[in-house]
Parts: sequence; structure tokens; C-alpha cells
Amino acid sequence: MFFLHATYWMAFLLATPAVANAYIDPGTGSLIIQATIAFIAGSLFFAKSIWRRLVSLFRHDLNKENESDGASRNNKDQNIIP
Repeated sequence: MFFLHATYWMAFLLATPAVANAYIDPGTGSLIIQATIAFIAGSLFFAKSIWRRLVSLFRHDLNKENESDGASRNNKDQNIIP
């Protein structure tokens, strides 16, 4: 297994050039930066929306319990004759 991985790495290193005569022009650089910022912002928005759904789900259940307790208390209070 080790020999197989070592062979792949050697082939990769031999296939890549030692010096790459390339550059990233400003248009490509700004596109990469814009895509990175958009990914981060989208991820934060998605996480925020999921978090709010979870919180509202639990708050909704708590509100139902509080409303049912309040309704039973009101019925008990109405049955008392002063």
C-alpha cells in the first residue's frame, strides 16, 4: 500500500513543472475573492436561517405548553364561586 502511494506521489511530482510561468490576472483574482466572500456570506446566512428555524420550533412548543397551562388555570378560576 505504501509503495502504491509513493508511486502516485512520484508520478505527480515528475509530471508537474518545477517553474510555472503563469500568473493570475486581476479579473480572475477578483473573481476568486468575490466567490470566497459570497460563499462565506451564504454559509452564514444559511446557518442563521437553520438556527432560527430550530429556535422557533422549540419556542413554538413552549408557547403551546404555556397556553394550555393558562387555559386550564382560567377554567379552574371560573369554577370558584365567590
